[in-house]
This record gives sequence, C-alpha cells and structure tokens, in this order.
Amino acid sequence: MCRENKLNEERTAILERILELDTDYANARYALGYSQFRSEWKTQRQAMEEQGYVMYKGRWRLPQEVELLKRKESQNLAEKEWFQKLKVLRSRLDGEQGEAARRELLSIETPDAVAALAQSLEEDPRRPARVLYAESLGRIDSPSAHAVLAERAMTDPDEEVRLSCLDQLRGKDLPEVVAFFVKRLSSKDNREVNLAGVALRHVHNTSAIRPLIDALVTTHKFQISPSPAGSMSTSFNSAGGGGLSLNQKPKIVRRNIPNQAVLDALVSITGMNFSFDAVAWNAWYAAASKRPDFDARRDP
Repeated sequence: MCRENKLNEERTAILERILELDTDYANARYALGYSQFRSEWKTQRQAMEEQGYVMYKGRWRLPQEVELLKRKESQNLAEKEWFQKLKVLRSRLDGEQGEAARRELLSIETPDAVAALAQSLEEDPRRPARVLYAESLGRIDSPSAHAVLAERAMTDPDEEVRLSCLDQLRGKDLPEVVAFFVKRLSSKDNREVNLAGVALRHVHNTSAIRPLIDALVTTHKFQISPSPAGSMSTSFNSAGGGGLSLNQKPKIVRRNIPNQAVLDALVSITGMNFSFDAVAWNAWYAAASKRPDFDARRDP
C-alpha cells in the first residue's frame, strides 16, 4: 500500500519497526536493501565498505583505483589547459611577441604539454614553428615526448623537421626509441626501411648493429602495370617462341634492394665498411661482440 502510494518514508518506518520485533524477518530485510553475507544481514554499503571499497562516481572501487582515476583526471585537465596555452603561443610566434613566445615554448618541461605539442607539430604548416615544437619536445624528459619525436622522425613529410626530431633524440640512452626504429627496418615499404636507417644513424646505438646488418638488402614486392586496355603487347617465352597478348593482368614482382641509408648507419656506428656484404658484416660482428670492451647497449 505504501509503495503504491509512494509513501517511501512511511514504508521504511514500518519495515524498520518490523525488524525491531523480528530482526531476522527476511522479507523486511530484503525490502530495506539487506542481503546475507556470511550468515549476517548487511546492506550493500556495509558489505562493500567492510571489504575496503569506496563509492566513487557511482561505482564501488578500491582506494588505489580511485587514486589512479583522480590522477588521470587531473592529468587530462592539465593536458586540456595546455592545448589552450599552445593555441595562444602559436598565434604569437609571427608577431611582435614572437621571441617571448619562442622562449616560453622552449621553457616547457612538463609531460602534460606533450599532447598539445604533438598536435602542433603535426598540424602547423610553418616549418620554423614545427622545428621549434620538436625542440620543445626534446626538452621534456618523458617517454611520451620521446615517442612523439620518434614517430614524427619517420612520418613527417618535411626532411628538415624529421632531422630536427632526430637531433632531439641524439645522445640519449633510449632503448624504447631504438626498438621503435629497429622494428621499422622490417617494413614492407622500402622508403620506411631507409628512414629507419637514417634514424638509427642519429641515435647511434650499437644494439642496432645486428638488425641493421639484416636490413642491408631487403626484398619488396612491386606491381607492374599491364598495357592499356585494348592495346597489344609482344611477349616471348623461354623456348624462343613469340606471340601477341591482349590486356595482360598486373604482375607482382619481388626485388632485392640495397639500402644505402642502412649501410650509412652501420658505417657511422661501427667505423667499419663492408659495403652490402652481409656475410662479411656478420663475421666482423661475431668477432667484435666477443671482445670484453664491446657493449651493445651503449654507443661505441
């Protein structure tokens, strides 16, 4: 009756009175939100709090999870603020306040600015500005900043910007960056293989020697376009016969391509030069790696 008439307070009072008379009256307990936990009647709140949980944004969570969520929320807020700050600084670069804006960009040290700088580096059409964003990222000592610089060193359409990104990574002991470039040596795109070679030459780490040797000559697939529709082409078979064929289908060919940028990286890192002779390189590496003074984790 109370529920039908939306008399919630009256209903609760009646149920609590019932429990005063009979503490184990199940229907009243269930109606008030109790459940049995280890033979004891408890509300969900009581049971969860006894297990160390706290209510946060509509869900029961452990305090450690709440702390991580709060940190993430704080970081997200800081990152959003940096997008606004970068928007203002970008607008000032070409004006009277250009030098002040430049100094402020180069004074950034917080990882909270990485996402905004990464967006500016990708979107700003001005080469000098993008080089400046790369320099700013280079002053931030965080994996996120290093990752952005490595990615742009491979993908930016402007060679000067790519090299500027690599300049910011040079001389730093960053195994994750070396691993990123090494992985690109196995790309199906030959241009990407050589860009990785350029990058590894700049980061100059001996741990890249073996992968570079393996990538001296890489095999890639190319599609050979057929003759235009309606045209005829003359073909000869291995037996010496000849004939005419119409509308040939595209052909996929495989080619072994020497990668000059990969060789340049090897020469720069090792001080040796065996050209594209992988056998000679491997023989040298096998002998060099046995020397007690050879450290594949650091610059030679």
